[in-house]
Amino acid sequence: MHKGASLVKGQIEDMKTNQAPVSVDNPTAVVVDTNAFHQGKLTQGAIRSLETLTDLGLHVIVPDIVCRELASHAWQDYQQAKELLHLSDIGVEGIETAEKIYNNFVSKIRGTGASVGESPHDFYRNSIHAQILRTPPASAKGDVTTGAVDFMVYCHAFEATGRFATVAVVTSDKVLRNSLAGKPGIQVFADFATVRKGGVSHMRLGIQEVLEPLSYLLSKDFQENISKEVLSSEPTPLSVVGVGDILRLNETDLIAYVDLEVPTYLSSTGEFLGRNVERWQVTLAGASYAIGNTSRISTDAVSLWSPDIIHIDDYLSTELSMIPSVLRPVPHSDFVNDQKTPVTYSDNTGSNVEFFLGENCLASVQHSQFTVAHEYEHDGDKYIENRLYTDISVTDDGLKATRLSKGMLARLVTTKALELLRQCYED
Repeated sequence: MHKGASLVKGQIEDMKTNQAPVSVDNPTAVVVDTNAFHQGKLTQGAIRSLETLTDLGLHVIVPDIVCRELASHAWQDYQQAKELLHLSDIGVEGIETAEKIYNNFVSKIRGTGASVGESPHDFYRNSIHAQILRTPPASAKGDVTTGAVDFMVYCHAFEATGRFATVAVVTSDKVLRNSLAGKPGIQVFADFATVRKGGVSHMRLGIQEVLEPLSYLLSKDFQENISKEVLSSEPTPLSVVGVGDILRLNETDLIAYVDLEVPTYLSSTGEFLGRNVERWQVTLAGASYAIGNTSRISTDAVSLWSPDIIHIDDYLSTELSMIPSVLRPVPHSDFVNDQKTPVTYSDNTGSNVEFFLGENCLASVQHSQFTVAHEYEHDGDKYIENRLYTDISVTDDGLKATRLSKGMLARLVTTKALELLRQCYED
């Protein structure tokens, strides 16, 4: 047996024998809107719904602004009830402010295993702008423009797609649902019940299920077949640099989000211009994985990382988004269990980030920040601007690479993890 495979043999055996009664796929994020809660109230039934989703292995995110709305509704109800209780000479001490209700709700939500998503300053700013400009899901309701909170939930959903390949958004708000419908990586559900019935987890592939189709997507055969679909002229060599995810379309077919490095040429002269990194949605039909429908989702005109990458978080976010969610590394602090998050990585606050499958180190990323002074002149005056840069390198089996192509880390982590898992299951 391969040495690396033997180190995770025990882990894989546990995954085979200790199967949970529900799907044992990777975590899927579920972002919950205020309108998912009946009448916007955090009831005991809602608490049980959140617990059910976390028991399914889903990463449930309730944005802090949603908690604020839930607390606001409860505070308004309390103010009305407080007057009636006072007339009945019933004490109402203990809840003097809406903030206490908010803190209590946050505690109860976290107690279900869900997380409360913090809204950065940009979310607030962009949401106010969206409401002013009536950018969906903000909209006019009568003579009033509303929707800043809906836009913030919208922002939380898209932020989650950077960490999870598929994000379920639970909301009954029609405008928010319409704004999210059809967005790559996002599924919309009207209520908790439709998620509990397996709407999300049915799309997921477990670790053992994903090994064969993933191997095909990284193979030379797929590269040649997709070239015929992507390139309109005579097929030119392109390469698969990442696989964003593999989802179940139905009982026989799959949908894959594949990142390709595609050569581009000047249409008039045929002059080679460079390479793009494009994400394509590809349907794989049946056991043969025959390529069906294809559509390009996005294009990045630069296939190489800049020598001076702005921040390590930007680099990791992009690279990890090119790894199938069933293998997508999570920070050690977010580790759930071996069945759901087999690949982890160390904290990136130091100078080295290491990626692991069990005890096996798959790759490491070294990074360091430095400041460069830039001089410029304006109206005859000279100015100096200090700009912060990050120097990043990737180490694979002792070999260090400093000229980084986009998807290099993703492909390295994916192929090494795939090799270990395949050998373990075959043995």
